[in-house]
Amino acid sequence: MTAGEDSRVARLLRWYPAAWRDRYGEEYAALLADTLAEEPRSLRRTLDVARHGLGRRLALSGLTSREVPAPDRARTGALAVLGAWAAFVVAGCGLAKYAEHWGDHLSPAGRHLPGAAFGLVQILAALASGVIVLASLATLGVLSSWLRRGSWRQVRRQLLWATAGCLTAVLFTAAVLVVVHVDPVAPPATTRAFSPGFAALGLAWLGSLLFGLVTGIRAVVVVARRIELPARLLRLEVAAAGLVSVAMTAVLAATAFWWFDLPSTSRSLLEASGRGANLADPTMVAVLVLMVGAVAVAAYGAARALRALPEVRSA
Repeated sequence: MTAGEDSRVARLLRWYPAAWRDRYGEEYAALLADTLAEEPRSLRRTLDVARHGLGRRLALSGLTSREVPAPDRARTGALAVLGAWAAFVVAGCGLAKYAEHWGDHLSPAGRHLPGAAFGLVQILAALASGVIVLASLATLGVLSSWLRRGSWRQVRRQLLWATAGCLTAVLFTAAVLVVVHVDPVAPPATTRAFSPGFAALGLAWLGSLLFGLVTGIRAVVVVARRIELPARLLRLEVAAAGLVSVAMTAVLAATAFWWFDLPSTSRSLLEASGRGANLADPTMVAVLVLMVGAVAVAAYGAARALRALPEVRSA
């Protein structure tokens, strides 16, 4: 096998989890080498390897099978809810930007129901965030012991990426605040919004927030999967995941009601942006699609975690 083929085999094997590679990697590498010799380039083969590799990762994590112990299944389900919440936050940022000053466009007769729906979105989002913060604080004792043992060295790379993501988000946020509130020669907001430079800065800021969110959640997931939680604390985390999943579902329902009620109660908001009464706005369609996907993942993760709880109690 040539050096190039050896490199391709190694890249394909990375789709599979480390535990699987340790057990079957050598045999599977030989099989891949034979297929590469017969057919060096094959998109179908790559997709097939990726599909099976991701399937094994999901199975060994406990998300799609019962191959792992109940505590691991419960923890993985709760972490799936956390990842779904991160995607939900991204969708929420899009919603907040789209709905900026939307109340100014409400007709007096239609102010109450959409106003209540949008207020419910904000309240439930804050409550879900509070639940996540409290659940995280509850693990500080276990996390502190884990760090004192030096176990953090196992996840040094993920922690470095998370630190870089956080610093990047902070720096771009500071730059945006300086431009908006401090720069005395900055153009007025009405013209600055259409400035190419300001638009580029805004996109970079959003990208930095996404980068920080993704790297941070990844580090949390990697660390959480290495920490052994007591049964009592694990049950608390699963309960929190269930509450967050319910809150996400309610936020999605309230958001959908608010959006579909806009043509009758806030037609001027749609017309001001050139959409008339058309609800097929790309921003809101993307927001709702991302919300639906996040809610589906959260519901699935919470259900898996809750189903594992009886075995956790008896462990």
